[in-house]
Amino acid sequence: MDKFFETEYLPKEEVTTNIGMTIKGNDKYCVLIQHPIINEVEEQSKHIRHTLDAILESGMKCFINYPNSDAGYFPIIEAYNEYTSKFSNLKLFNNLDRVNYINLLRYASCLLGNSSSGILEAPTLHLPVINIGNRQRGRFSSNNVIFVDNDKEQIIKAINKALYDSEFISLIKNTPNPYGDEIHRIM
Repeated sequence: MDKFFETEYLPKEEVTTNIGMTIKGNDKYCVLIQHPIINEVEEQSKHIRHTLDAILESGMKCFINYPNSDAGYFPIIEAYNEYTSKFSNLKLFNNLDRVNYINLLRYASCLLGNSSSGILEAPTLHLPVINIGNRQRGRFSSNNVIFVDNDKEQIIKAINKALYDSEFISLIKNTPNPYGDEIHRIM
């Protein structure tokens, strides 16, 4: 977490322009990091399409990070390439450097997918997380995490909660990171 806290702050327009899509003012955007689940390889294409369709329906711009290379990653990348070639509000990137990645999260409206970043780092930013599927289910998490199944309607409902539910937004603004805030405060 030390490197996370020490990362240089970049202005929102600079960081989003650095990676290929300008976001101005209060425009909302999300970050998507959805990795394959080894025992769900046959369903990866369907699962990621539910996620992408929900993002499109939300109207937000989205920065998409490549999945890890576990079994089942190829259908995810195929779907990413298909959707990003059709929809200009989706931007795919691979191996984003740490400074731009952390700053992208700092300004994001929410993080979607099943990355450990949603469990470990996002609580420090008070960033809403829509954790999709089983990959992180069962892990201890902060109040900023909304767990949903790989279901388009559940994902849309969670996006709306993350963006517009004033009670939820207020709750996560005061929620500590169980994996680092207390350690950071003591240090």
